[in-house]
Amino acid sequence: MEFVIFKKGEQSKFLLTAKNKSGLTWPEFASEIKKSRSLMFFYLREESKIPKNVFDFISKKYELEIKPQKIIFLKNTGKIVCPPELSEDFCEFLGALAGDGHLGENPSVIAITCHKILDRQYIYHLVSLFEKLFKEKPCLNIQRNVLKLYFYSKSLVSQLNEIYGHPIGKKKGNLYVPKQIIDNERYIYAYLRGLFDTDGCLCRHHKNSGAIVEISSRDTRFLKEINHLLEKLNFKTSVGYKNVNIYDRKEIDKFFNLISPVNNKHRLKYETFKKTGKVPLTKDILHRWRNG
Repeated sequence: MEFVIFKKGEQSKFLLTAKNKSGLTWPEFASEIKKSRSLMFFYLREESKIPKNVFDFISKKYELEIKPQKIIFLKNTGKIVCPPELSEDFCEFLGALAGDGHLGENPSVIAITCHKILDRQYIYHLVSLFEKLFKEKPCLNIQRNVLKLYFYSKSLVSQLNEIYGHPIGKKKGNLYVPKQIIDNERYIYAYLRGLFDTDGCLCRHHKNSGAIVEISSRDTRFLKEINHLLEKLNFKTSVGYKNVNIYDRKEIDKFFNLISPVNNKHRLKYETFKKTGKVPLTKDILHRWRNG
């Protein structure tokens, strides 16, 4: 299938111009181009490429002359790629997918997006993990401040959705902890590792003293499921609107010993906290790593 590639910001401008000329609401506009509302907002946020046939339809109907930078052809692999047997490595991958990952439908893609500098070591860990699990080499792309792992496969997207319940498209309100892991302690540790490495943080508490282990999500129901997993492991937690938190120093030590995050930014923060009693700010780590 052919897709159009825009310069940064031009894809959003193209859609906003067409929508304004149409006089339609976003749901009506999505229906007009025969796409789901959630996919429309992926296009609008420039997280998914617009198919050329959709671009041609919009351009002709609304008489737009915005030109794309180029046109590319993407083909989902014809090979049947299947999820492996459930293992700690696979559960870690599922956790990372729940954190900063995404399953797309048009095209069918598995993608995990990380910070270009802060997560450089971690994204290569995910590449190795992907190759080990699926016996396929994913693509790695640099987009401004992010590194993106992605792999096109209709069969793999379908099975991750059907077997493990990971949503295709919008995650908020549709994300669940896979039922296959909730009764296996080792799988829970691994799943939480992947989730924390992507959507977690060791933060300062009370400005300069203390620390907080924090796992974030905009999905309050999913957060309650994560809290339930932590409680099964006998962690003392606090659940907020957007976060599950661990405050106690002994509990934080226990978390890093048992969950064992592999993302270097988390390890550096924790090791510094153990030595100095103070968690370094993320912006300070970024400045240090950016300047060598």
